Amino acid sequence: MKRSANRPFVRGAAAIAASLLLMGAAGLGYRAVRQHQMATTLAIHSANGIDEEMFVDIGGIKQPIQIRGDDRNNPVSLIVHGGPGVSLMAYTPTFRSWEKYFTVVQWDQRGDGKTFGLNGAMDSEPMTINQMTQDGISVSRYLRLHLHKRKIVLLGH
Repeated sequence: MKRSANRPFVRGAAAIAASLLLMGAAGLGYRAVRQHQMATTLAIHSANGIDEEMFVDIGGIKQPIQIRGDDRNNPVSLIVHGGPGVSLMAYTPTFRSWEKYFTVVQWDQRGDGKTFGLNGAMDSEPMTINQMTQDGISVSRYLRLHLHKRKIVLLGH
């Protein structure tokens, strides 16, 4: 008698488990499609294009810089986000249309994003205006040498 009383419960649990597996598989499939679409959107196909991301020693710690553009001969625009705050590297697709006219550089400042992730507590000391200024000058100098440019256009907010 107990066996037949448990059958609806077992069937219901199996149906729920199957539904969860299907939803998980659908979610993973959707994610794969979106990743492919994003990679296609962000791909730089021009012969003189640039797509680099590196960690550079700035102010005694490693800080990431992303450099992207359809033509490395274009003017360089360094995006200086309102740091410490939100890194804008996650918003790279937003700047994709700019990359036709500029070599767009994004930098995770001290205390932000990948810089904080890499340096952790070492990077969490109180920051000063002077430190932020010196870091910005160091990034600009690095870009001028690395990209062989005399001028860097700053975009700050």
